[in-house]
Amino acid sequence: MPILSSHDRFLNAYDHLYKSGSIKSKQDLARLMGREYNGVVNACNGRKPAFNETFLADFARTFGISLRWLIDGAGEMLAPKKEAPATPLSLPGYDATVQALVDIIAKKDEQIDRLIALLERQNPSLIPYERDNQSPLTLAAEPSKKSKS
Repeated sequence: MPILSSHDRFLNAYDHLYKSGSIKSKQDLARLMGREYNGVVNACNGRKPAFNETFLADFARTFGISLRWLIDGAGEMLAPKKEAPATPLSLPGYDATVQALVDIIAKKDEQIDRLIALLERQNPSLIPYERDNQSPLTLAAEPSKKSKS
């Protein structure tokens, strides 16, 4: 078996991506890698300085190709897939935890509503913004209309 150069391995990977439908053209390759088209064409043709380890690293990262395989041929062409980190949605019991928190918040809202009603009954002027749809900050900034009379 002949020893392949890193450029030959790159072309094999490019061919794999093309046949799998991951890329359709060199323009597509340039767009997906975020590189200039002419630079990608030069790299595809093995021209230095466009074809270098930085280009190979970008190619590997973009398409899930093993950089080690591209550079020295060791291992498999496709990089091993990394297991996705656990997200809150994927944790066991997440739905039950969210529902418990929603229930707690609903109970707290009810408690707050009862406290506001109690305070309004005891002293209606304590919470004027609830009746006037004004925030307490707006009321604090305005002089009281009742105190001027």
